[in-house]
Amino acid sequence: VWVKSRATTNNHILTDAVRGGTKYLNSASTGAEVTDTDTVRDFLQGGFESGTDGDTNWPSRTFVAWNWNGGGSTVTNNDGSISSQVRANTTAGFSIVGYTGINGAGTIGHGLGVAPRAVIIRRRDSASDWAVFHAEVGNTKRLVLNSTAAESSANSSFFNNTSPTSTTISLGSDAGTGGSTDNYIVYAFSEVAGYSKFGSYTGNNANDGTFVFTGFSVAWLMVKRTDSTRDWLIYDSTRSTFNVIDDFLEPNQSTAEQTASANS
Repeated sequence: VWVKSRATTNNHILTDAVRGGTKYLNSASTGAEVTDTDTVRDFLQGGFESGTDGDTNWPSRTFVAWNWNGGGSTVTNNDGSISSQVRANTTAGFSIVGYTGINGAGTIGHGLGVAPRAVIIRRRDSASDWAVFHAEVGNTKRLVLNSTAAESSANSSFFNNTSPTSTTISLGSDAGTGGSTDNYIVYAFSEVAGYSKFGSYTGNNANDGTFVFTGFSVAWLMVKRTDSTRDWLIYDSTRSTFNVIDDFLEPNQSTAEQTASANS
């Protein structure tokens, strides 16, 4: 569950069933994991329970929640050199993976059965950047979810210069993915025809933009410019109620919702 207040400057709240509903990370922050029973308290059949914190539940304040089904149970996965705790939904191409670093390179199982196209990794115990792998960027570079930074190869050890396989994700020696005895959470995404798509495109600076073919109507879209500094952008078809989907939030900032004119 990913929750954000729309009209106010508040944290992005990311929780999952592997860590437990009372623990959250903020996509716009390098801060360590927080335990708070007043944000997302629990995962329920068909929804989730929110507390009374202003980041997830406040009178007269509007929120958005993006939700992914990560499967019905958490299992131990020993496909990699590092044992992992995995909840996987192969039908939707999404898995949640928890593991403990070994102070060096290794691999973890992800449970999807096909190679993920995008992977988001975050250290839980202490301050750290969010490390993002994307198949179009490659395994020698990373993107940073909490930053405007362009793709960077300054430290290529995040993914050990190795792309994910059908069973494992490779981790490098950098503390952002492979620190000693540090705990991590991973969100892995594989493509599912007619449901999800991960790719790249080149902009044209035209009012109607570049056409990007996905093969289906898009309900949720996250975009990041990779060759230069720029904010991450998230659009969805629920907040924008007309034909033009132009309301966006920025996962690297706690700012309120804006419209397309603010990002022209």
